[in-house]
Amino acid sequence: MQAHFSGRLWSSIVSRLFPGHKGHMDTTVLKIASHGAPELAAKILKWAKHRENDGNLTQLQQSALAAYRAGQVYDISESSTVGVKEMLQAYFLFFDKIYFGGYLEGRCWLRVPEWSSFSHRTFGREALGVTSLIAFWLPPWKIRKIWCCIHVFDLPYSCDHEDRLWLIGTLLHEMVHACLDIYSCTGCRFEFQNVGIGGHATSF
Repeated sequence: MQAHFSGRLWSSIVSRLFPGHKGHMDTTVLKIASHGAPELAAKILKWAKHRENDGNLTQLQQSALAAYRAGQVYDISESSTVGVKEMLQAYFLFFDKIYFGGYLEGRCWLRVPEWSSFSHRTFGREALGVTSLIAFWLPPWKIRKIWCCIHVFDLPYSCDHEDRLWLIGTLLHEMVHACLDIYSCTGCRFEFQNVGIGGHATSF
């Protein structure tokens, strides 16, 4: 009840601060802080449903798939000689082209810091990733610039196949956050029923 009340209160405050946030652009071409979160989520799902056998992959998706098949850097087996940072950077670019239309590269960057006691205290024992948003507003509350930084924490021990899968899954999870944060309008980004303060509301 408390969480529900707080969310509704926050939603009311946001709608007062950003009264025009319902005037969304369509998602044919993505522009920062301009789209409704539900429509943006639907766009990501549409990209994700493209299949090679159906012949509906975009040129960007086709090039990413060809690079994936040819690249050793995507190897997640225990015998892989590729470092975790190099592997995650490769998957960042791959996922961006497959699931996000290439719209994250240039506006979002990936860091792979080592897991530490600071990470443990700040983000929690189970947290493997976090996304930070940097935005510049100018009156009248219009975002002019926006960037995102994804942190996926390198584990403090040798990664086996399952560990690498967890890290890759964490990366994709954080990339969804980044796309919604960058391209959702300000109102949707904070509104309880769309993206929400923690980023895990209905559009996510």
